Amino acid sequence: MRVQLVELAPEWLSSGVSRGRMGFGFLCPACGRHRVEVWMAIPIDEGQPVTTTEGRRLYDVSGDSFETMEVHGAIPCGEDLLFVHEGAVVVG
Repeated sequence: MRVQLVELAPEWLSSGVSRGRMGFGFLCPACGRHRVEVWMAIPIDEGQPVTTTEGRRLYDVSGDSFETMEVHGAIPCGEDLLFVHEGAVVVG
């Protein structure tokens, strides 16, 4: 299954008031009920790299919009693995 990220109600994630675009979340393409979060090791909010994970896995991400997003590595989602490539989410 391959779904464009923009079709999964994506939203930017922030960590605190002063930081934005530190990650992004979207609806699970498999069930459409829960949200998947991807936190970036180097956020695109022009701030400093993340130094604490607060229990979150950090991903290397390229692209600066949902249409061009690329996540390097698999994203666990229940029993599935998700991959984001050129703005599309693939269930693998």
